[in-house]
Amino acid sequence: MSLSKTLGMIKWRLSHHQQLQDYILLNYCKDDIYRRTILKSPLFDADFYRRNTGISDKQDAAEHYLRNWMRPGHDPSEAFCSEEYLSLHCDVAISGLNPLLSYELYGRKAGYEISSLQTTKPSFPEGAEFLAREYANTSFVHRRAAVLACFFPDGRLPDTLLILIRGLRELVDTIVLVGDCPLFPSELNKLEGLVRYALFTRHQQYDFGSYKRGLAFLRKKGLLQETNELIFINDSCFGPIYPLLEAFRAMNQIPCDFWGFTGYQHEKSRFFKTFISSYFYVFRRNVIASGCLDLFMARIQGTYDRNDTIGHLETEFTAFLEDRGFLWQTLCRDLELNNIYNPLTLVAKYRVPLVKKKAFQRIQQEDMNALLEVIRAHNGTLGKLLRYDPQPPHSFRLPSIEEHRRTLSEKAARVADKWKRGEKIRSVFLTGSWDTFPGRFLFEQMSRQSVFDVSVAVIPDLRKGIDARMPALIEAAARAAQLAADGIDRKRILRMQPDHLGRWPDVCADADIVVYNSPLACSSFRYLPKYAAGREFLPLMVWDNHTPDDARHLDSCRYVWKILPEKCGNCPGIDDEKL
Repeated sequence: MSLSKTLGMIKWRLSHHQQLQDYILLNYCKDDIYRRTILKSPLFDADFYRRNTGISDKQDAAEHYLRNWMRPGHDPSEAFCSEEYLSLHCDVAISGLNPLLSYELYGRKAGYEISSLQTTKPSFPEGAEFLAREYANTSFVHRRAAVLACFFPDGRLPDTLLILIRGLRELVDTIVLVGDCPLFPSELNKLEGLVRYALFTRHQQYDFGSYKRGLAFLRKKGLLQETNELIFINDSCFGPIYPLLEAFRAMNQIPCDFWGFTGYQHEKSRFFKTFISSYFYVFRRNVIASGCLDLFMARIQGTYDRNDTIGHLETEFTAFLEDRGFLWQTLCRDLELNNIYNPLTLVAKYRVPLVKKKAFQRIQQEDMNALLEVIRAHNGTLGKLLRYDPQPPHSFRLPSIEEHRRTLSEKAARVADKWKRGEKIRSVFLTGSWDTFPGRFLFEQMSRQSVFDVSVAVIPDLRKGIDARMPALIEAAARAAQLAADGIDRKRILRMQPDHLGRWPDVCADADIVVYNSPLACSSFRYLPKYAAGREFLPLMVWDNHTPDDARHLDSCRYVWKILPEKCGNCPGIDDEKL
């Protein structure tokens, strides 16, 4: 073991002595308290566990789970995925504790998420209204305008939002505040002298829906005619830590047409592009006058979930402008850094003036107390309001099994309709490597059929936490190269980045069918109700306890060829004898 790993283990043991004690008790003592904790958990389903692991009725399911939870497919119930829980909470992954036991002993009380797809509709208070108010005209001194997108469920303007607005006001003439939520009418008085226009309406299109409405107001009032720089910013961040003008002065030295604070670096494929993070954009005069912003905003129709917003808007926006000849840049050139996972580095080293709120809600490996000290030293008013409390502030609801099952026939019908119209059916396979690819037979069969547009994504193994992201990515790239060496068309191989794997990968955003494969494709991608609820694609699972030769006998392989010809009235010509 390397010196760094040894020091890391010692550091963890010193800071997590209670969890370490529990780990020792669990593995070396005969105490039955942990077994009883598992049995009492509403997230443990003994019948489900026996069905999926194949253990007999005579075996103790709770004890078996305590000892074998790390094996693929050994989840305690449909409502709890061990690997996903560990990917959400790196401190639990490092500890080595059984994930469900850790949740019942510590996580439940701390409010830990058990799934990144848990959702709930916001409950707004009685008396909060959807309203708008236009304030007095502003003078054109700075020749900058800003659209600030916000959301808060309690109907009251947060103090941190007012601090952000005042920080903007130091370098912006016109601020348009657009909220995707109702507001108590009395709160509007707090905005006097700060904003030009405030609009609170329920559009359910996230920050881009607010940007769209703010831009429309500025165009209607002719306020962009005297504007040299337009800012899009949302309230997912605290700030400004440093004066925003400092960042603008630094970026004035950079030849570009639009810029942001941070971005993401992705393989330039048809799915993933390099893009600016959507919480902060600055567009210069040539972009404003081109009409391209209005053209992109016209795309935004209907309602979105978070994944749609990322997959269809945030990741596409930068490329949309880049394809039209505009150059872009970021204040922090290191696109490997993330504003959620590297807040101290971005603020202290690169002087990024905003920090993501989510950084204060997650277990971090960076020193959050040091970050708070930096904030208090440069913006004492903001610093007094912030504290590091890594507890998710929401209550969540898991989609029911019935809710998921009701959607399956609808999803199959949508795929069948595309077949009837002669449209390509997008199929994405998620796998860890060609060696552990039980869906290989199905992949090869689909690849031979012109009706299918088939791709395979190699999933990095992120079970060791944040520190393992880059090594896992390198290993996944090597596996992708092996796929190509084994004869897979490189155009069919999609590379995924670590920061996309905490939630549904964007690689599935516009897929019609998604097939999950292998242990390294992560059990969080299994065919369970909570993972497919709310998604448009038809999910299939090829279980990883089958060898590739056995995969052709799986129901998942049969399902594609049964459900589609049944609805379409024809068969794609696959050799039925092999099925």
